[in-house]
Amino acid sequence: MNNGFLIKNKIINSLKKFEGFDLIKNSNSIFIIALSGGTDSMCMLNIFYDLKQKYNFKLYAMHINHGIRGEEAERDLKFVVDYCNKKKIDIFYDMVDCIEYSKKFKLSIEESARILRYKILSEKRKQIIKIEKNENVYIVTAHHKNDQAETILHNIIRGSGITGLIGIKEVNGYYLRPFLKVSKNDIDNFVKNFNIPYIIDSTNYDIIYTRNFLRQNILPELSKINNNAIDHICEISDFSLEVEKYLYKIACKKFDEVLLTIEETKIVIDSKKFNDNENIIKFYIIKCVFDNLNINKKNITKTHINDVFNLSTKSNNKHLDLPYNLTVDKKNNKLIFMKHNENFSMLHKRKV
Repeated sequence: MNNGFLIKNKIINSLKKFEGFDLIKNSNSIFIIALSGGTDSMCMLNIFYDLKQKYNFKLYAMHINHGIRGEEAERDLKFVVDYCNKKKIDIFYDMVDCIEYSKKFKLSIEESARILRYKILSEKRKQIIKIEKNENVYIVTAHHKNDQAETILHNIIRGSGITGLIGIKEVNGYYLRPFLKVSKNDIDNFVKNFNIPYIIDSTNYDIIYTRNFLRQNILPELSKINNNAIDHICEISDFSLEVEKYLYKIACKKFDEVLLTIEETKIVIDSKKFNDNENIIKFYIIKCVFDNLNINKKNITKTHINDVFNLSTKSNNKHLDLPYNLTVDKKNNKLIFMKHNENFSMLHKRKV
């Protein structure tokens, strides 16, 4: 058996340990591969293309132009469309304006790209559900072990607590990340050994983006200290997930005890009962609040949580602004969490 098939078998064996592997084996499943055209997504597309022959599920690809790279992005689109047509894989594509979105909502280009990318993927999933009359539609991204290590380090730097140590989840709703236990080296070797074409995104080398800086400057240095540094960082994820599940289970019971009213965009809790809990439980009570309000916690850091803690101990009639147009008010010994729409004006915001 040549080296290419050894690498392929190694990746397949990793997939068999993937939390969502039963979904892959289900012929009633439909998968949308988020296809950039780079080595990672091209490897994923080809692996799923081979698995499709065995398990007979439906396969689509989705390509998104983030509106950043001009002609290079047009090259990428032509490449993935031509490749999918050759393989007879149905491919969809769309374009978003990350730069305009980042200016409008005062977010980084990275974060804007992520938000818009997932929005488009989610919308495409809904369309395919209608077309296929099948709810079993999953979006597959090619995040791998190195991406997981980058994410955990990034989260630590941003101060996101235990939740940040979990990093990327293998299965998160209808999003699947089957490569999280697969190394970047194995992916690159697979693409090389099977002569799979790919394109290079020039922004991947621009260290102005935090992830690129971590990828090019930090992780290689950590690997010099310990060859297994990436593996060890990723091991933190599994342990942290178990800890979070346990703490969240306790906090949800406490959330019911402090809850006064709950609506789609508003939750009110008793600040005195809230403060009777240990800080770690208070932290997860707030997570319960965010989950019930359907708040994306990506930009909610430990600093923001501490701000809520501080607000809860202040006198009444105090106010706090958080990301995602979320506000918290302290009134009559109550903490009032309000989720506003995207058009919520900064003019209406006040600082504590």
